[in-house]
This record gives sequence, structure tokens and C-alpha cells, in this order.
Amino acid sequence: MSDRKRTWTPFLGWAAVAAMTIITAALRAQSAAAEAGASAAGRVFRAGAHAVDITPEKFPVIVNGGMLEQTATAVVDPLHARCLVLDDGTTEIAIAVVDSCMVPRAVLDKAKALAQEATGIATNRMLISATHAHSAPAVAGCLGSDVQEDYAEWLPGRIAKGIELAQKNLPRRGSVGRSARTPRTCSAGAT
Repeated sequence: MSDRKRTWTPFLGWAAVAAMTIITAALRAQSAAAEAGASAAGRVFRAGAHAVDITPEKFPVIVNGGMLEQTATAVVDPLHARCLVLDDGTTEIAIAVVDSCMVPRAVLDKAKALAQEATGIATNRMLISATHAHSAPAVAGCLGSDVQEDYAEWLPGRIAKGIELAQKNLPRRGSVGRSARTPRTCSAGAT
């Protein structure tokens, strides 16, 4: 094991933003098709978001993603599970993006079950993904790295808490603007 200091490099990235946009559009299209001919009066699209801190509390921790097992002994940047709950008045869905190299199905299923208990959102209406951060604690063993067991046990509850707090942040209003200036600029905001 190497004890060299690793940096935390949380990364949400445009791919995750694009995925959330596509899922939002798909949910709206599905809802619109299901409600064709029915009155949508009084229905409002709502969104709630929350970023919960998932930085480990004890060090050193095993990190994976390299060819050999390594450890991190300190935090440079915090890790987060960024959670979004969308509600079209009929259906609620939850999306979470976790700063981790990879997350095994058992951990995801546990997080979803805990989130369902707290929010009432069905597990088949939840999407949880990882950012593939190579400097995050090892939740899955691979390439000669073991799992950081205490962190892997702790993580599902934190993801579920993030989804719960995102739901509690409903409703939020969002806006997107576009400028005709060169270079083109875009801004987005939420209140």
C-alpha cells in the first residue's frame, strides 16, 4: 500500500447534467402522453435538489481505480452525493450522482430501499450513478484493491439522506436564459 496523499476530485460533469436533462424531458413526455386529453389544470412541474457530504470521517481509507491498492490520508476537496427529485404532479423520480469510482448493486439497492422508506418514492423511480472518481474511498473491490468496509456500510444511508432532503426542498423554480451576444452565454439558476 502506498501512503501518498491523494486528492479528492469530485466531478459532476456535463454528462451527468445531460443525463438529468434527458431524463427530465422523457418524464415530461411520458406524463404528457399519459395525460393526453385530460386536464392538466393545477399541475406544476417541481424540482428539489440537495448535495449531501459523503466525505469519509475516518482516515486512512482505501481508494481504488488504480492498478494497485492505495490509501488516502486526508481530504483536499469534499465528496458529495448530488440528489435531484422531480415531480410532475403525478409521479416523483429521484436521481443521485455519487462521487465514487464505482458503486456495487448491493450498495445502490440498500440506498434505494432506505430512500423509499423516507420518501415514498418507488425504487424503480430512482437512478443512482457514480462519477468515477478515482480518489474516492473504495466501495467496490477491483484490480487488487479491497473495499473500505466501514465506508461502504455508511454510504447508503448518506445517499438516502440526500434524496430525502432533495424531496424536502420541493418546490424549486428554475430558469434558463440565452443571450444573443457573441460569444453566446447561458445562465441557469434555481431559487
